[in-house]
Amino acid sequence: LTPRSLLISLAILRALISECRRDLALFSRSIVRIVNSALEVKVYQKGEPDLEVIGRAASCFIAYTTYAEGNSMGTDDAVGSTYLIVLRKFAVLATARPAGQDEKPDLETQNRTRLIGLAALNGVASSDAVFSSASDSRKQIDLVIPALLFNIFDGPIEALKVESAKIEVDASPSPFFTEFSARRPAPDRRAPSLHAHIPGEKGPAETDVLSAALRSLHALVRQCNVNTATQVLEAVFAFFDRVGWNDVERSCWLAERLTAFVTLQYRFVVPTRIVELLFDMDDNSSTRKQTTVVSMITTILNSSISLVGLGVTDLLNNLVGLIIRRLHIDETDHLLPPLVQCIASLGTHIYYADQINDIIEEIALRMAEIPTTDKSRPEILRVLIYAITGLLDSAMTADVAEARATAHRESFSANKGKAPARDSLLDQPVRSTGRRNPVSVEVWQETLPLLCEASYAVRAAYARALVLFLTNELPRDNNPVPIESPLYRFCNAVHAAIYTLAMSSCLGTGSSTSSIISPSDSPVIPSTEFKETSTDASEQGQVKSDQSESASKAEAKPGKNGVSFNLTEPTPFATPGDTTNGAATPTKRRRGSRRVSLPLNRLDSSLVLAHFENVATPFDFAVIVKILYELHDAVPYAALFTGVPMLLALDRDAGTELVRRPGDGRQNAWVLERKRSIREVLALIWKRLGDRWGLQELADFANKVCASPLLVSLVFGSCADSQLAPRAVRGSEPSSNAWRYPASSRGSHSILPSHD
Repeated sequence: LTPRSLLISLAILRALISECRRDLALFSRSIVRIVNSALEVKVYQKGEPDLEVIGRAASCFIAYTTYAEGNSMGTDDAVGSTYLIVLRKFAVLATARPAGQDEKPDLETQNRTRLIGLAALNGVASSDAVFSSASDSRKQIDLVIPALLFNIFDGPIEALKVESAKIEVDASPSPFFTEFSARRPAPDRRAPSLHAHIPGEKGPAETDVLSAALRSLHALVRQCNVNTATQVLEAVFAFFDRVGWNDVERSCWLAERLTAFVTLQYRFVVPTRIVELLFDMDDNSSTRKQTTVVSMITTILNSSISLVGLGVTDLLNNLVGLIIRRLHIDETDHLLPPLVQCIASLGTHIYYADQINDIIEEIALRMAEIPTTDKSRPEILRVLIYAITGLLDSAMTADVAEARATAHRESFSANKGKAPARDSLLDQPVRSTGRRNPVSVEVWQETLPLLCEASYAVRAAYARALVLFLTNELPRDNNPVPIESPLYRFCNAVHAAIYTLAMSSCLGTGSSTSSIISPSDSPVIPSTEFKETSTDASEQGQVKSDQSESASKAEAKPGKNGVSFNLTEPTPFATPGDTTNGAATPTKRRRGSRRVSLPLNRLDSSLVLAHFENVATPFDFAVIVKILYELHDAVPYAALFTGVPMLLALDRDAGTELVRRPGDGRQNAWVLERKRSIREVLALIWKRLGDRWGLQELADFANKVCASPLLVSLVFGSCADSQLAPRAVRGSEPSSNAWRYPASSRGSHSILPSHD
């Protein structure tokens, strides 16, 4: 046939497809064969594809995909195989490059060729044939997706963002596809010609090709369900594997757009599948692919796109498991900071009220499961604590943004021209917006033993998280509450941890051969002054700890060089074979259950003080002051009733227990320096209580004690001097997340001896 006769024949075929669409299955095999043959037509004596014929063949193919049923193609193997051959040829046209490397490329012809191929792919993406069966849909998606992504990645990122914004306003197909469409609009206007160059008219631009590819991708993805969306993502990952994962910005943009394109109830598939891809990667190295994938997940979680049905806990467990795996291989892995940021992004959007509570509880459980014999345990705890801190930061930031947006909307619903009555609240800390529940004290109480960890880096990281919780999450209550309230149990546990941190001569866990001693032999606070600083051991109520002994019984036995922490009795929920007994982190907790508070249940330990950080440092005493300040500001009555007995017991025991005794192995515990620090901490707290409750005599006496030359300048001097700590301790805390206090000149006395 001549080209003109072929064009007429293809026009007749297209009309036949449109008019006989109910009987299309009778001649489907002939249709795909004719289209396949037409795509091989070349321009006479040039050898180039004939765009006129190819364009007419594309019209026939689009009409066929519009009216054909997918099941009919699947039942005929000849039709299905030829159909995939035709689809592959159109995919090649959609990625065409100008012929001839030495000549100036003909971009107009390239754009026309690509748009014809994209029009055919758009017809497939908008049809039912692509989702006819699982096997057929995968084959078609594997051909369509790479061609679309090739054009999307061929344009500038700025143009992509502009075209993406246009799709949000109008998601109709590209206007260049109108002449190929089998369903023409009522006003049949002439569309831009793609067949040949018309003198005086400009051909399609690169942005037109980019827009067409992006709209075709949108048409395909918006029809996906869980299975087909997974197939699309696998095709995207395969494309990235071929071209590389170096373009992080474009990859993150594509991940966000794919999530937005998917129907609302299926959007959770995108971040879930990307996390699974990350989890299945090799942990022995940190590659560009892993960094890009983590950035893609973080971008999706931080975006404004709603992810209804997202399995937050499953996502979290995969990320935490990946962190633990990589820390066991390399504690300086460069992928750890992005993973921490990724977990923190889970606090940006709230999908149910207790989401933040559940996340923190799950992280606490994972920390409790880490064996004490694990060499990477301190670094794992530190990294997971930073994940909790980032989670609280992102949740609070989102709360503030939500509160401001709500106040702004209410300002328009108020009286005309009048500012809202609550505008002044915008300048104050926003503690609740109604979008989530604050972190429960019962959940946070499970993490309090981390304040007494033997590793300075863990204590420093947890101190920042605890202060952040007390400042932003702890509910403010200036009225007395019942003694049975969880708030009292939390305050008891906080004071127990503070007492242990200040008094212990060797922070950490006891050896595996240590025997559990009875509470009556435990060198803790007498019950007459400090009742029950422990958490409940069961659902029925609090478990009282018998803690009565004199200071003389608190002396260490020969060969025992410190105090560690353990449970006085097995918890009713301990699993058989549990090897974490004696850990400084809480054992696994089930909902509705409570454990005995770990800090106050201490044992004589055979641990030998091996490092500076195994006892309280200047930083720790500064943290104690900050924690008690925040606690008394948030819940003054509960903090007063539970804190005053602890302060009295701490003052007494510091004078009786923190004494150098020859031969007891405590010479390296800096007992005299810690005694001075405890006394200054007590003076500062008594002064704060005197000012808070109007007890001027108490405040004046505390001021005199603070001004005494016998006390060192702790909070505003010594803890800011880096020379007080050895290099190993100073370098264990990252500078970007380090807890900092106002620096000032150091006094003449150091809390710790020099380390020259």
